[in-house]
Amino acid sequence: MLHSHLRPLCFTFFTALAVSVLGACDANVKPPTATMMLSAGLKGCEFDAQYWSYADATLTGRTTAEHPITRNQYLWLPGMYANFELVCDVRITGGNSGVHYRTEPRADGEPRGFQADFDAAHSYTGRLYEGGEGGRGLINERGESVQYVNGARTAERFADA
Repeated sequence: MLHSHLRPLCFTFFTALAVSVLGACDANVKPPTATMMLSAGLKGCEFDAQYWSYADATLTGRTTAEHPITRNQYLWLPGMYANFELVCDVRITGGNSGVHYRTEPRADGEPRGFQADFDAAHSYTGRLYEGGEGGRGLINERGESVQYVNGARTAERFADA
């Protein structure tokens, strides 16, 4: 198993989304620069090209009537990333999606790790989810600070949702 602070990065979507990756830090922990993680485009990434594309510093996941999804689709950015900052602008025109981080693939291809959720209806946007075997499910609601100590969850509201 990978150390919890060194996990591959995964982007996922359930319907249409566009994500601009603006900065992050690679496995060599170099100072981040704009679009460093995807500076070579999608070279080295694992993905299904009928759903994912990258152009003009924008990563796009798209489903259409001709290419609907029957299960979640992921774009994996292989490698180990430590002490990174992930900044992205998101535009979603329908459905729900998310960005996985500190995540590793399970044998069935599904991720095990954290997902920053967002959706077009803003029901999930701003929530943190942990999926996979042993995952805690929904970790926090918007406006909530959560700590887990020895498996016990403590939540404190710091703002309105």
